[in-house]
Amino acid sequence: MVRVVVRAFAVLTVLAVLGLAGVGWYYSDEILDVERPSEPSYDIEVLAVDRRTVTLEPTADARREGVYGLDA
Repeated sequence: MVRVVVRAFAVLTVLAVLGLAGVGWYYSDEILDVERPSEPSYDIEVLAVDRRTVTLEPTADARREGVYGLDA
């Protein structure tokens, strides 16, 4: 009889933990209210392209010379 009670308690505990985790996962977006960033818009003109470089128009934000990466 004790074995049955212990097993039933273990099963109910596991089910309660899984249920609580499932409810927390389901409502986590509404509780946290995370703002997703909007897609940036780029209005920079491409002046020249060759095999190894891309030349962009100079802007006020990018006055420093250097090597920059592009991501498509």
